[in-house]
Amino acid sequence: MKGFVIVSKGLEDIAKLEIKELIGATATPAEGYCDFDLKDEKELCVLAYRGQSFDRVLLFLSRFKLSSGFENVKDIDFSHYLKDKTFRVSSAKVGCELPSEEINSSVGKYIEGKVDLSNPDVIVFAYVVNDECLIGIDFSGIEQQKRSYKLFGHTSSLRGTIAYGLVRLSGYKSNESLIDPFCKSGVIPIEAALYALDYPINYYNKEKMAFAKLVNHKFKDSIKDKKLSIYGYASEWLDLNNSKKNAKIAGVNKYINFSKVDIEWVEIKFEDDSVDKMVTRLPEAGKASNPKQIEKAYREFLHMAEFVLKGKAVVCSRNLSMFKAIVKEFKFKILEEREIWAGKDELDVMIFSRSISKD
Repeated sequence: MKGFVIVSKGLEDIAKLEIKELIGATATPAEGYCDFDLKDEKELCVLAYRGQSFDRVLLFLSRFKLSSGFENVKDIDFSHYLKDKTFRVSSAKVGCELPSEEINSSVGKYIEGKVDLSNPDVIVFAYVVNDECLIGIDFSGIEQQKRSYKLFGHTSSLRGTIAYGLVRLSGYKSNESLIDPFCKSGVIPIEAALYALDYPINYYNKEKMAFAKLVNHKFKDSIKDKKLSIYGYASEWLDLNNSKKNAKIAGVNKYINFSKVDIEWVEIKFEDDSVDKMVTRLPEAGKASNPKQIEKAYREFLHMAEFVLKGKAVVCSRNLSMFKAIVKEFKFKILEEREIWAGKDELDVMIFSRSISKD
């Protein structure tokens, strides 16, 4: 028995890490997904319920080349899952130009059973990556990257899965301090708190998820209650209030310190060498800001990090070219650069640390 999870391209290693932590399985990363061996279907319930890096969690049924045709679906035995049950086909794709409706209908015509498009018992899922098609049974039933707590958004707000991925790229541990100095809608601090508290990401969604119709499984939650040193700073009242509201909905508001502070004043909040991790989405030039404002914000951020940062910083933006040019003027060591994809949108990511002591 095998399973697979769909993830944001560029975060496959984080998904592999989380799978190991949650069910002890060793996953094999591929483009936009990871597959792994299962002991039983209950492990998929655990991943769907607790996993912060997954878009979808699925039971693996088959894999074939798209060029060989969707008729490969007729060789899959669905009887165990579809006997006396309704179904629908859903899909996701990477590097494939076929419309989703065409993929769904092409797969569905080879499956025997009663179709229910609105409220099926089972969701058969097709994941197409370039010329590869994976067929599975969906244990999520929802797009897990769309967090239910994020009711108050921001145009630059990150997907919850990506925010979590950035937190894990920093190496953050629950006994460490973490700050987001450009807090938009609070997603990075919230994801950090959920991770640190061992708080299931779908605690309030478990009755809605697809696995509730597939497996009778009772969860034993072990949510921790501990003091965390997580800080989110916003320069606008709207962003601050939205962050606080989202954190309250997520159930972690009392664990995060949100404040209205401009970037040039964040430094005075901390002693030198006292911040373990910084994770943020950097501001970008747009209608409300110009390149000079962005450059000033970057310099203030890096100046602050030179003094207070003890560990790693993880930053992302749609374009880090200006930041890369400025960071060379400061005493930092660039540890890694990568790209992460949110659908068709690319985010540039940089991980760095202080390389030279101020003394």
